[in-house]
Amino acid sequence: MSVKNRIYKKKGIWYFDDYFSYITSITDLIPKDVVSFIANPKFYLLGSDSLYDAIVDRFELTYNKKSHLPILSIKFIGAYEHNYIFRFGDIKNIVFPNDSDGLFDNELLIHQFHIRKNGIFQYEFLFSNNAKIKILFGKISIKVETK
Repeated sequence: MSVKNRIYKKKGIWYFDDYFSYITSITDLIPKDVVSFIANPKFYLLGSDSLYDAIVDRFELTYNKKSHLPILSIKFIGAYEHNYIFRFGDIKNIVFPNDSDGLFDNELLIHQFHIRKNGIFQYEFLFSNNAKIKILFGKISIKVETK
């Protein structure tokens, strides 16, 4: 199943309207412990809570001892007041850019959540050098830390 790019850039301006309409339409299907983050524009748009201009601090890949499926943690250092830790479990697929070292030197532009099919989700991160990370997963947690 293909994921429609609901956040897009036109004439130098990012548009989020289609994305937030989509998120509103699927709110009941988003995991309950992260819906308040995923559905909140303050984490996407410019402002002190936004992930815009955040940089990757670390990637950590471990394995669930029971399911033997990978768990990926990504920590972003926010440009403003917060750091963000995304933890993806029951991972089905991870796509990193060819030059993943470049992720540590580039700012995050946008991030977006999608439902692929029942119980399978996708999260995408797009960076200022056009590098993209895509993660297909079954579980997610997001922690916001004040610096």
